[in-house]
This record gives sequence, structure tokens and C-alpha cells, in this order.
Amino acid sequence: MKVVRPTNNIQTQGYSANHRGYDHAGLNLPDEVKAGQDGVIIERVDIYNSSWINNGTLTTKDYGNYIKIRHADGSFELHAHLKQGSSLNIGTQVKAGQIVARIGNTGNSTGPHLHSEYRNSENVNISVEFINAPNLPEPPIDPTLQHKASVGDRVWSPFNYNGKTIVQSTEKDNLEFVAWIKSNVGRAGKWDKLAQLAGFTGSTENITIKEMYDKIKGQGNVENLKTDILEVLKKY
Repeated sequence: MKVVRPTNNIQTQGYSANHRGYDHAGLNLPDEVKAGQDGVIIERVDIYNSSWINNGTLTTKDYGNYIKIRHADGSFELHAHLKQGSSLNIGTQVKAGQIVARIGNTGNSTGPHLHSEYRNSENVNISVEFINAPNLPEPPIDPTLQHKASVGDRVWSPFNYNGKTIVQSTEKDNLEFVAWIKSNVGRAGKWDKLAQLAGFTGSTENITIKEMYDKIKGQGNVENLKTDILEVLKKY
């Protein structure tokens, strides 16, 4: 079976007789979990906010938070140890390559990582061939990413400046821009490249969103800024 790789993070464990799935790293890395094929979410557990070590017999509980997606041909995929509150709901129709959850550290887990399994129509685990994700339309802003931020808040961003102060001109701009940027530009190295293409020189470590925002936006509004950023990133 061919499926879209659930994350571009390094694979730490492959499929074997003793490990009937695939593990990918998650610590300090992009946390998007992608659907392997078109399908519908048929199972979802989202009740855990911590991890544990099970030295005995593993059970379904040890997946922690997980989702299971059924494909049109009756096969399945399952993604486990997810971040609480990050996965899509049961009944959601998803496309191959679509972000369906976020990597977490729940269940029988020693650190943030993703465990993915793929099963045939008999619900028996199988090995798969990973393929590149298709080009998908830009997703809408996910309000769950907005974290009730306000002007001056310290919030996480994918740009390697964890904890920098956000000083957008308005709270609405702050919320919208941070949520969109997390969903669309959270890739390793993009912040440095974006800073370079925007005209910054030297170290980018201390560049804030406000500075980048002002550098790129010109006289445009937030929507224009999004377009400007995507145009810049096409050059990378």
C-alpha cells in the first residue's frame, strides 16, 4: 500500500515483526501529522495529557491519544501518541497529505514522537511504501491554534525563536497572523530564509514577528502579507 509519509521528521523505527508500525521523531521538530490516503476518521481518543511507561502487556490505552482513518478500499491508518486537543473529529473526511493532528507525548511514550500503523481491510497491520504529499489548497486558519494570544504575549512559533515577544499592531492581527504562520510556514530553516529574502542581514535569532511583519507587509493588510510571504517562500 502506498501512503503519504505522516511527517517529514526522521524515522526512528521501521516496520518489523516486533514493531508493526513506524515511529518518527517529534522533539523540537514540526509537529504536523498527515493523512496517508483519502478517508474518514472513524476512531478518536483525546483524553490524555501525559505519558507513562508500561513494562507489561501493551493495550489500546497505550496508544494514548490517537485517531484511526478508514480508506475507500477498506484499509486503515492509525496515528498515536498525539497532542491532546489537536486531532480532527470522528466523521471528518480527510485528503491524503492533509494535517489531521499534532505530534505529542501521550500514552506509552518516552518522549514526543509519532507512532503510525497501516492495516489492510481485515484490520491486520501491514508495511507500506511512503510517497510525497500532493499539493493541497492552503487550509483555513484553525482557531484552535490561536491560544487566546494578545498583544505582547509570549507564544510559541515555528521560527526558532521560541518565546519571543509578539507586538503586533492589534490583537486581531496578532491572533490571525500567528495562527496562519504556524499552519503554513512552520518548516525548518524557513524563518532564516524568509529573513534573508526580506532583506535582513546577519543573525536572525533575535528578529521578532513584529519586525518581520513590518519588513514584508509594506502598505498591505494581513491578507496581503500572507500572499507576500508565500511568494517569498516559492523562491526557496
